[in-house]
Amino acid sequence: MSRGDDESIYPLEPWALHETRLDLGVLAQSESLFALSNGHIGMRGNLDEGEPHGLPGTYLNSVYELRPLPYAEAGYGYPESGQTVINVTNGKLLRLLVDDEPFDVRYGRLRHHERTLDFRSGTLTREAEWVSPANTAVRIHSERIVSLTQRSVAAIRYRVEALDTPLRVVVQSELVTNEALPTLGKDPRTAAVLESPLECEDHVADDAGAVWCTGPATAVCGWRRPCGTWCPGSRPVSRAPPPTTSAASRWRRGCSPASGWNWSSCSATKNKKITK
Repeated sequence: MSRGDDESIYPLEPWALHETRLDLGVLAQSESLFALSNGHIGMRGNLDEGEPHGLPGTYLNSVYELRPLPYAEAGYGYPESGQTVINVTNGKLLRLLVDDEPFDVRYGRLRHHERTLDFRSGTLTREAEWVSPANTAVRIHSERIVSLTQRSVAAIRYRVEALDTPLRVVVQSELVTNEALPTLGKDPRTAAVLESPLECEDHVADDAGAVWCTGPATAVCGWRRPCGTWCPGSRPVSRAPPPTTSAASRWRRGCSPASGWNWSSCSATKNKKITK
């Protein structure tokens, strides 16, 4: 991407990082730019719907894999082991279906898309206008934060507005563990991609939220919907492992219910390494 293109997508602002349109060619870089962290929990700036992505990532301080680094011939100062940060359970996924069409920026028509990271408030906001392949238009607005007072808490507010005609929507929130990660290369000094480093020990889901417990070093991730945030006429439609809760409703033009979602309590019981 040229310097001129960079300036047009990211205009200079004193207290915010603003993206005026979505460029899938630099998606991985933008995920790094829009990442949120409070020193304990960190989330890459992935899209709410999860795909497409450059590198999915949700991280906890002190949760990592310790692996040996073998050498054909040992030498002085060669490290005996390496450390790899583990991508823990992803709780920021919010999948949207509009009249049974999944919201995906690669399909249909993306009329408008912008993201803003406010350095004063620490919030990441996103607004998009999307026309589905079935020619149904919606506006999506989301806000994402990580708490600076309760270090294990993150929150997402997600709103959908019908623009043209009445429509039926399904909003699905998920907890996903052991996401597939891209290969970073064959150099052993770089971070290694670990296949399924976490094992499910327990999970539970109900109409208001879900909890996912993983090991071997216990990390508990859960999200809960605040009371009264389903829009009028909506109803839970499914729950299945991995913890997933969906809500479906029919909205008329101009209806913009505020559906809030909290994702919280993602923390390890002990600050120790995870080994296979």
